[in-house]
Amino acid sequence: AVKVFGTAIRGLAERGGWVSIIASGGKTLFERRGDLDVQMMKGAYRPMAGVPLFNNPEASGSGTGKVQGEGFQVVEVATGMDEGESGAVLGKTEGGWALLYSRRRGLLAEKVVEGYNEKPRKPIKGQTGHQMMLITDMVLLWDPDFRKHLEEYAENQDLLLEDFGKAYKRLTELGCPWSADYFRTGGGRCPIFGR
Repeated sequence: AVKVFGTAIRGLAERGGWVSIIASGGKTLFERRGDLDVQMMKGAYRPMAGVPLFNNPEASGSGTGKVQGEGFQVVEVATGMDEGESGAVLGKTEGGWALLYSRRRGLLAEKVVEGYNEKPRKPIKGQTGHQMMLITDMVLLWDPDFRKHLEEYAENQDLLLEDFGKAYKRLTELGCPWSADYFRTGGGRCPIFGR
C-alpha cells in the first residue's frame, strides 16, 4: 500500500510500518521499479506552490495556466513526463492536468488526508485510535500526584501561561551573568567563561 501523508509519500513495508518514499520536501528517497497504482491518489489537494496545468499528462514548458484557489479535486491520476523526464505524477482537474509531483520540480501539491492534514490541523491519532502520547504525558495522566498539576493547569490556562513563562525564563537564563539568579547565588564569575 502507498499513501500520501501531508507532503510525503509513504509505502507500507512488509515489516516495520510506513516508510517514506518521497520526503516532505519532495526529495525522492526510494524508487520503485514496476507498475505503480496511482489511482488511490484521487481526491482533494492543496497547492503548495504554483501548480501548473497542462492539456495532457506529457507536461512540457510552463503549462496553459495555474491552479486557482485554496484547493482542487483530482478525479483521475496518471504518470507522465515533465520536460522530457519520466516519473511525473499529474492529476485531472476541471481545468486540465495539474502537475502534482515531478523529479525536477518536486512536490507541488499535498493531498488532503482526513484526520491528518485538514485545516485547521487536528491532533494525530495513534495506531489505537487515541491521540499520540509520550511517556512523560502518560506519567502526568496516570500518576495521582502529577495528575493534580495537570488538572490545575487544564482548568486555568492563565496560570499555565504564567508558570510556563517563569520556568522558561529561568531555564534560558540559567548560569548567564545577566540573570538575577546568577547574582543571587553569589556567582561573582561566569561559570562558563570564568570571568
